[in-house]
Amino acid sequence: MKQTSTILSTCIALTFLASCAAPRTMSTSATTSRNPEFIEGITLNGGSNNVKLTHRKQVYKNQRIGTIPEELETAEQLTTSFAKIREGKKRNISLYSFIEEWYGTPYRFGGTGKNGIDCSAFVQQLYGDVYKLGLLRTSREQFSTCMSIKRHELREGDLVFFKIRSKAISHVGVYLSEGKFVHASRSRGVVISDLEDSYWTRYYAGAGRMG
Repeated sequence: MKQTSTILSTCIALTFLASCAAPRTMSTSATTSRNPEFIEGITLNGGSNNVKLTHRKQVYKNQRIGTIPEELETAEQLTTSFAKIREGKKRNISLYSFIEEWYGTPYRFGGTGKNGIDCSAFVQQLYGDVYKLGLLRTSREQFSTCMSIKRHELREGDLVFFKIRSKAISHVGVYLSEGKFVHASRSRGVVISDLEDSYWTRYYAGAGRMG
């Protein structure tokens, strides 16, 4: 009887040890965050096939990992843009504070506010807030009322115009320095771009100065 009791006790102890040693299934909460921050408010979501990049109000989704489209702002471009804003605020705080405030606002044709704005409305808003000048509403009207200047004459605050898949002026931005300009892009919203990029070089149509 005593031997039977000893055997039973041993079996119970072994069963208990086995259950403690068994690996537990990791819950999703034990994994790393599914929304890791990797730079200036950009988050990465998705599994092995899709990613979703967000920056402020901009959303890019259903992009296969490793194939970021040309129009998507890369981490390097974003870092460069914010560096330029920080640098620019040292000499023109009103202009670059305005850009910082509006940066990332999504594009919306006909839009005039923070929920969505188009290129000419953004330029109109910038000129009104920063330079206290009233501009006409469309990029074509803005082009027709400014003084035409050569590309090498560009200085901070000048307007740059483009004919994107059109024979007429269809896009406008505000020149900053070192070839950079700020604008409301259809694909990326309010961003800083480079005139030397092949896309903008292809559609560049001229520059103008107000006042």
